[in-house]
Amino acid sequence: YWVNVSAPLLFGLEGNNELFQYIATKGYKNVGGLAMTLWEVENENNAYHLWLESNILGNFLDEEELVNVVVLCGVIARNSQVDELAQKFGGLMPNPNWISD
Repeated sequence: YWVNVSAPLLFGLEGNNELFQYIATKGYKNVGGLAMTLWEVENENNAYHLWLESNILGNFLDEEELVNVVVLCGVIARNSQVDELAQKFGGLMPNPNWISD
């Protein structure tokens, strides 16, 4: 089985070719197994939420490995230039205070 670890980056983005191309080509590929993903918002036309996530094999997962991936996901999400992504693509940050903390 797989364990999914994820952190929200932006909510309510409007889907467009520039956004899709960015996620497909620059969205944290090969950074500790993390990737940016778009989740389609149900019952809203062309609306997406942007997440940072990792999937790890859970069959032999130990506590240290799980803690490491959770910390990595959280640290990168907090320091991932979310404000720049919001300016470029729109959307709302889940916690705007992340930038100033």
